[in-house]
Amino acid sequence: MLWAYPQPERNPYQLEWEDLVDAVRKNTPYNEVKRGVEASVVTSMGRMAAHTGQVISYDQMLNSPHEFAPGLDKLTADSPAPLQPDDKGRYAIPTPGIKPDAFKEWREYYQA
Repeated sequence: MLWAYPQPERNPYQLEWEDLVDAVRKNTPYNEVKRGVEASVVTSMGRMAAHTGQVISYDQMLNSPHEFAPGLDKLTADSPAPLQPDDKGRYAIPTPGIKPDAFKEWREYYQA
């Protein structure tokens, strides 16, 4: 092993709390937005890779025309769930390479 984080690792939640309190006490900016957005994009990359069976880059994910949950902005507390089971009560699962039309607009966008 070339490198390892010093052990024992400190609790990340405690570290975040200490950073926030330190920023408040020193009246310095504290912003986790960039890290949060990057983490969210990476999870979407994984989901897209699982569905398509392809390697997905960070830039591809940021610029993808695909919307995982279309119409989500219109969802209310009384709306049906966006994902519905089939007639046997089963939910769709990722099937990379098996359903060629899945994410069709994504493939067309990146193969153009």
